[in-house]
Amino acid sequence: MYVCPVCNNKDKKYLAFNDKGIYCRKCILLSKRNFASKNKYLNQSIIKANLNYTLSKTQQKASNQILLYIKNNKSVIVNAVCGAGKTELVYQSIEYMLNQNKIVAFAVPRKDVVIEIYNRLVKDYPSVDISCVYGGNTQKVTGQLIVLTTHQLFRYKNYFD
Repeated sequence: MYVCPVCNNKDKKYLAFNDKGIYCRKCILLSKRNFASKNKYLNQSIIKANLNYTLSKTQQKASNQILLYIKNNKSVIVNAVCGAGKTELVYQSIEYMLNQNKIVAFAVPRKDVVIEIYNRLVKDYPSVDISCVYGGNTQKVTGQLIVLTTHQLFRYKNYFD
């Protein structure tokens, strides 16, 4: 039995063959051969958010700590109440990665939050190629920064930096 290494599909009706071997029609739009080249995003200028406010001292301290984890290639979870500025806390880390020509994922569990965060990021980073991916919205699946539901992450195996 074949299992798609990208989306874990096992349903035979979505599996097909061509001269390069087996492929999955369920996730063909998300296959690595269709992902944009990372070289496409070589930055000409420094990426910085267009914010008309500054973080509080506590928020800046948290943002610096998150960036330290990122720079040391460690995982970090941001856990705070609604309205605490969790999104803005990771902006510094997003900018650090984007300025190194890395591909970044911003994953959240709910579709409505994906849309909200996508709209904020598009406004705050107008020069960045940002995509929004969730169930039913997979027309554009590449970008420098991809905002997606956590469910969609399995389709991007080994893709994000």
